[in-house]
Amino acid sequence: MTEQIAFKVYGLDCAEEVAILKKEVGTMAAVLALDFDVLNAKMAVTCDPEKITADTIIAAVAAAGMKAVPWEQRTQQQPDSFWQRRGRSIMACASAALLAGGFFAHWFLHGSIVDAYAAGNGKEEHIFPWISILLYIGSIVTGAWFVIPKAVLSARRLRPDMNFLMTVAVIGAAVIGEWFEAATVTMLFAFSLLLEHWSVGRASRAISALTDHAHTIALYVLPNDGHIFKKPAEQVTCAAPHFVRPRGKMPPVCG
Repeated sequence: MTEQIAFKVYGLDCAEEVAILKKEVGTMAAVLALDFDVLNAKMAVTCDPEKITADTIIAAVAAAGMKAVPWEQRTQQQPDSFWQRRGRSIMACASAALLAGGFFAHWFLHGSIVDAYAAGNGKEEHIFPWISILLYIGSIVTGAWFVIPKAVLSARRLRPDMNFLMTVAVIGAAVIGEWFEAATVTMLFAFSLLLEHWSVGRASRAISALTDHAHTIALYVLPNDGHIFKKPAEQVTCAAPHFVRPRGKMPPVCG
């Protein structure tokens, strides 16, 4: 006996999260298959209901750093807070501002844009101004604000992902004193994640708006006597012996 349970997964934005969920949820003994709709942040789990429950699946999603609720309860959730809606944008912009501040402070104090850009242009020893280091560290922290938690979870699972590798690279750059490079990479990564999140959200809203305009009532005609009846569109199937014209100026199609 199998059953398919659908969930709304908050934090499901791209293929990276899909891969994580496949490892965390897809490998569970009672789970037979997973289907994803990234644009709607939907995960459908085909499983054996006698061996696994929805709460167990929700707990597995939480272990992956995301939040899941049953699909039918998605409209009952509280609206996103200001931080949930704007937090990524705020931190990415803060990272860029701090990076620029560190760069211009370095340029001003050393009087050379080459020193600010190339850390002494190949000199064996180059001393960064302490104010620049603090600003670069601030840029790294704000840029990696949404990356570090996922990197920690990845390390705990012993399954390196993009977030973990990015964190290791930035830490390595900072350890060898490449503060400008570390902050720059972090800032660019933060903006790439922001653009990805924004594009998925925009596509999801566009699809939702299109769905809202879909016809809910179909008019169907019996071929033998021409009588017209109304019926909910989702209840009309192609096996029915009639033709259907959804409400509106659309050509008749097989019902």
